[in-house]
This record gives sequence, C-alpha cells and structure tokens, in this order.
Amino acid sequence: MTVIRDQRHMVGPYELTTVEEVWAAWEAICADPNFPGFPNRNNERNLLQALVEWERPTARVDWSRWVADCTNPDCRGAMACWRSHANAACLDCGYYFSVIFPTPQLSLIAIRILELRPEVNRCWDPRQQDAKDLIRENIQNGFPIPGAVREAIVANDIPRRTR
Repeated sequence: MTVIRDQRHMVGPYELTTVEEVWAAWEAICADPNFPGFPNRNNERNLLQALVEWERPTARVDWSRWVADCTNPDCRGAMACWRSHANAACLDCGYYFSVIFPTPQLSLIAIRILELRPEVNRCWDPRQQDAKDLIRENIQNGFPIPGAVREAIVANDIPRRTR
C-alpha cells in the first residue's frame, strides 16, 4: 500500500514505474489534441527547462502526495514529484524543474509519522516543519506516534528541517 503518492501515481491514468514512462506521459499530455497548450507561452505544447534564475522548488507532502510549487513567477501551479526522478514538470506553464527533496532519513521519519493520520491530514513542508513539529501535531490531534519515532526522540536523533 502506498502511503504517500508520488509522480508515478499522479501522471496519467496508470501507475508508472520508470522515469522514461513519466517523460512519455508528460509528452502524451502535451500531444493530446484536447490539450490547449500553455497560455503563458502562446499555447505552445512542448515542455521547456526552467530558467536558471528561477528558484529550485522544494518537494513537500500535501494530502498524501509529493508535490512542489512551480517557481515560475508567472505561474501558481504545482507539480507531482518523485525522489527517483530529478525533474518535475508544471503542466500549467510548461516548464520542468530540478526539485530539492528533504534527506532520505528525514523523509522516512516524516512518512512514518504521517502514515498514522487520515489522508487529508498528511501534509508536511520540510522548509517549515521538522519531525518534532509533526510529532507535536500528531499529539495535539490525537493521532498516534510510531514506536521507532518515540525511540528516536529519546535518543535525540530526529533530523532538523531542510534549508
């Protein structure tokens, strides 16, 4: 069972398994005759690499999904992310970005904490919250704390937030 969905589960109607399948799904979306194109780029239909002056987006969990906010200043879209794929495409503006993920250790601890919440409450922004913040939220809202996380708290081995 997937606790936190990622790019493989959020692009197209089928679960994807490789980076190549994700790129193919993006290209298929852009090539679909019903796809209107990217309005901010005169309805062009191809994905372009983000401009270097734009900030790299940071992955976060929102409603049990790994996403990142598009950092194109003319866009307010969000992108599906996957730790095994360095890029995420904004299908609102047509640019793709290299995404920053929290460390694997911090992600694992956060997911262990989040999996004990209802799906709509599985939200985490590693730029603003560390594992202790998530634990505090679980306690305040009556959600359990995993035993391994309790042990890490006692050992003071909880990693801090990113950035």
